[in-house]
Amino acid sequence: VTAMQEAGWEIASHGYKWVEHKDMPEDIEREHIRKAIYLHRLATGQRPTGWYTGRCSVNTINLVRDHG
Repeated sequence: VTAMQEAGWEIASHGYKWVEHKDMPEDIEREHIRKAIYLHRLATGQRPTGWYTGRCSVNTINLVRDHG
């Protein structure tokens, strides 16, 4: 991780689990996003600067935005 940061790479989050969010209840998806951000900070020392959820729901964009 340190080498990636020193090289100036953007370290984005891909979410908490690689699961289908399409039919996931909003509160569960919100918690997954919160956990993903927590783990990202634990690993890198900072919040993710990018986000990718490959299997998103109608709520994903708003939930990620709400988390900053």
